[in-house]
Amino acid sequence: MKNLLTLRNVLKCGAVVLGLVAFFFMFGDQLYVEAFGARGYTAFDKALFSENGSVLSGIGYILAGVSALGTCALIFVDVPQKKFINLGLALVFIVSAVFVFLCASIVNGNVGGSAYHLTAFPIISGILSILAGLLVCASEFVKDKKLA
Repeated sequence: MKNLLTLRNVLKCGAVVLGLVAFFFMFGDQLYVEAFGARGYTAFDKALFSENGSVLSGIGYILAGVSALGTCALIFVDVPQKKFINLGLALVFIVSAVFVFLCASIVNGNVGGSAYHLTAFPIISGILSILAGLLVCASEFVKDKKLA
């Protein structure tokens, strides 16, 4: 087990944690709208999967979860092109953040207005997904050294 405790694997584990947190933020409020001094929130199922929702953002959250699980699996599996696969997973993390950030624009386009804005959940999720992608990318360029 000590042979797995390396700087690269610690960075990848950090990316896995951030990616899973970004995925689970899908289940919080996604959008808010203000009218006459009151603020109303839209839950994830209405904001992502209703007739006016943004399925693309839902796919973004799913991509973050899949990337986290793929990064976790690559820690334990030895494949020939591991570096390119990890860089691909880093790119998928960043693409998932872009998809999540598009939620308000797509919903506003579907309802024909500009009333909906992102809540804290998708904003933090997108930032965590970008950080996870950067950690996976950095793990491929740091010098691998044992920590124990």
